[in-house]
Formats: sequence, C-alpha cells, structure tokens
Amino acid sequence: MLSSLLKSCKLFGKQKCPYQRKMERAYLIPQLLDSAQLLEYESLCLPCLEGEQQRRKSHRVPVSFLVCCQQTDLARIGAKACNLSTEGIAIETNYPISKNEKLGMEFLVPSRSNLFRVVGEVMWRQFNEDTSGRQETLFSAGIKFLDIEDSLRSAIEQYLLKASDQ
Repeated sequence: MLSSLLKSCKLFGKQKCPYQRKMERAYLIPQLLDSAQLLEYESLCLPCLEGEQQRRKSHRVPVSFLVCCQQTDLARIGAKACNLSTEGIAIETNYPISKNEKLGMEFLVPSRSNLFRVVGEVMWRQFNEDTSGRQETLFSAGIKFLDIEDSLRSAIEQYLLKASDQ
C-alpha cells in the first residue's frame, strides 16, 4: 500500500516530501520496518495525499494497464497507465511527448472487455531521469481527456468505484 502511495506522490517524486528520508527508507527497504512502522508512515502520507485530492476536480485511482497513444504525426507509442480519473490519466513512457500535445489513446481497463478510445491533451510532462525512484521509464505525463463520451466517462466511473472498494 505505502509503495503505491509513494509512486503516485508528486512531492515524494520531486524530493519535496516533508518526511522524505523516512519515506525513502520505507520505499526502498520496507522489509526492515515492522507493520506498526509501515502504518505510521502511511498515516504521515495520507493527509498529504488528501490535500492533493482536494486540489483535483475528480478522484484518481492508482492503476496499471497498457495504453496505446497516437501522436499528431501518426506515430504510435506505448505507455503504462499509473492513475486514472474521469477527467484524465497519468502515464509513463520511454517515448518523448510534449506539453500541450494532443494524443489519441486506446486502452482496456482491467475487468472490462471493450476498448476505450479518447483524445487527450498533455497537461504536464516530467523527465524521470532527474527523479529518484522512478527510473523504469524516461517520461511521466498527465493527460486531460478532451470531449470524452458520456458512455466512456460512465464506464470509467464504474471502474473507479470498484477499484476504490478493493
């Protein structure tokens, strides 16, 4: 649980977490901590994440599935989804993408059989080489959905409700 919180935490990723040293220890070598310490560290993390959620329009849920993106020059790139909301998606990829770039996206969310297609705009992009703990991929990006169909938004809402309950 704590590692997934830290993976989605922007403060931790930018090394600006008020508890950076504790969180790094918990993330890198959790087996050295007992369950009471892990719970304590999670409790330090949650108020920070709640503040982040209040800043957002919609609830985001950590996810892990593949996304196929198509750039305006028709180049297709692969990515992995990190979190999802009804308003957008965060992805990780090894391919360069630019802020304000429009991307066509296709993805299957777990436990759903239909392929989702949506167009989005890159709202932020981060080069991960400068970020400790996130070097599996070169880039992270937040993409806002544009003109999302009501049926897709509803399907995402249903998926997010189920994922939040687990």
